[in-house]
Amino acid sequence: MTFNSSIRAACNRARLAIPFIVLVLLIAFCVAACMSDRDEKRDGPGDDDNDDDDDDFDDPIPPVGGDPLSWSDPVQIGPLEGRTPSLQIDDPDTMHVAYFVPDPEKQAEGYLYFQPITIGDLEAGEAVEVAADAHRALWEYDGQHIDMAAVRSLHIVHMISEDNGAGWTQGDRIANSDSGGCPDKPPIAFATDPEDRIAMAFGFEHHSALFGCVCYVHLTTLQDGEWAESVQAGNGIPNGVFFLDDSRIVIAADFAVYISSDGGKTFQEVADGDYTRNQVRGADSAVMQDGSIWLASDYSWGNKYYASICASDAQVQNWTSPYWVLAEHEYPIFDPRIAVDGDNVIVVWLEARTGEVRGSYYLMQAFSRISRDGGKTFSEELRIGPDEPEMTIEALELSARYGHAAVFFKAGGGETYGEGGLFVSTAEY
Repeated sequence: MTFNSSIRAACNRARLAIPFIVLVLLIAFCVAACMSDRDEKRDGPGDDDNDDDDDDFDDPIPPVGGDPLSWSDPVQIGPLEGRTPSLQIDDPDTMHVAYFVPDPEKQAEGYLYFQPITIGDLEAGEAVEVAADAHRALWEYDGQHIDMAAVRSLHIVHMISEDNGAGWTQGDRIANSDSGGCPDKPPIAFATDPEDRIAMAFGFEHHSALFGCVCYVHLTTLQDGEWAESVQAGNGIPNGVFFLDDSRIVIAADFAVYISSDGGKTFQEVADGDYTRNQVRGADSAVMQDGSIWLASDYSWGNKYYASICASDAQVQNWTSPYWVLAEHEYPIFDPRIAVDGDNVIVVWLEARTGEVRGSYYLMQAFSRISRDGGKTFSEELRIGPDEPEMTIEALELSARYGHAAVFFKAGGGETYGEGGLFVSTAEY
């Protein structure tokens, strides 16, 4: 190779390297700018006299008021193999649960079961097979009639019962998940309003070699017996959908909340007052009597883990106070759930309180707090179930109506839970 050809080769290599170097510098600049912006904004709303320590992270603590909930001893409802528990209190005396039991040899196959439970004595009725290979379900109950959205691996189906859950027929396929290579089943949120309108928010999982699996929030409504073509509302995993009035529909997701003012035809993100993405992100959501949306979330900051709630205004146009931290610990906090019944606000969550590990997982316990004055004060936290360090809870769902709260969860270990299974516990408020 001649000297000139060596120079040309070196120049060619340099030209090839320049775009890469520019890209790296651009990414570094963007990261630095984002970190600077986050540091400027992370104090958030309510950064006044509510900070209970000397760090610069805003952690307002709600005033303590009222007695904690008194939870009943857990009662086993479903088998050890049961998964993805769902729970709903449907009338003053009855709640229903749903869960998936996989085939021992083919874990993706199995049956979805629906089961009634009397609230007073926690006596379980017969578990009825609803659908094959349906992994999760949410439903709306109206006396004898039940509309259910059942999630299969690649689509969501509308299941219907006209006899209080004793028998089921399959309606239309509501949506395909379009999951590609993504392993997650499409998440859903389900709601009806006093005019018997039904809406379902669900996530489409899309596979991309560059960004992995990305979830897009869609909404579909049942109109004149037909499911309308879905409308994309934004990004994220939905955890709640709410009818606010004839024209306004809200979808809460894990990293954003979206509102429609035209009956679900178009959506915009509720971003005003969102000082940090750590704040307006939710694992669960609920609507208050005044129409505001409350989100329950878990997150970490530094070496601390938090369970918190934040609230929109009544018009769901911006985020405002209160922004309450309900739990703060050095071990992980997961899966907060929120339920609202009038002025009663109940929040439950899982927490690795002892720091004990089994295999590669923390041993989790469940805790709760309740507000009886619309969120102005909250009780002290209280453990749900026994204080047995060797037990663990893997999944937790919450429902509250008619003066009763109920949790449905998968647990194992210790004297109470033994080999494990699906358990339910209730409390009055």
